Amino acid sequence: SRVLLVDDSRVMLRMLKKLLEGTELVVVGEAHSGGEAIESFRRLNPDLVISDIVMPDMDGIKALEGILLVDPSAKVIMSSSLGTKEKVVESLKKGAKSFLMKPYEREDLLRILRATVRPAPEPGVKFFGQFLLERGRINREQLLEAVRLQESVNVKLGTLAIDRGYLSA
Repeated sequence: SRVLLVDDSRVMLRMLKKLLEGTELVVVGEAHSGGEAIESFRRLNPDLVISDIVMPDMDGIKALEGILLVDPSAKVIMSSSLGTKEKVVESLKKGAKSFLMKPYEREDLLRILRATVRPAPEPGVKFFGQFLLERGRINREQLLEAVRLQESVNVKLGTLAIDRGYLSA
């Protein structure tokens, strides 16, 4: 899979590249700001983006929004060493697929990246909703509303997991 790395710290970029060496995750580009991230995404069309949140020029959450305007199905994972619960929740609400805390542990990093690139098939709202839509049992608006509700539940579950200490923020 093709990966775009976004971080204003060249040290972090080097470390990430080193952690991905020898895997199927190939770094195809680097960006040092949110604006560069959007332009690089448009030009490179990677399978996955790993983006820092705190950056000069344009932060990672604004970059996430810009990337999703280019491709609403983009897979973006946000990361930060300054992760607050609010930033985690905000990035998930805006469309991030996951959130990583720095410093990275290689096995955790690879597990999350691989799961994001190749999510396990799950019979969730989208699957059953599509099934019902194809059979004329619901309309497209009902399916989209169900998907929005499911995404809201996922954000709430993530927040609860952070509050209870199951995930660190």
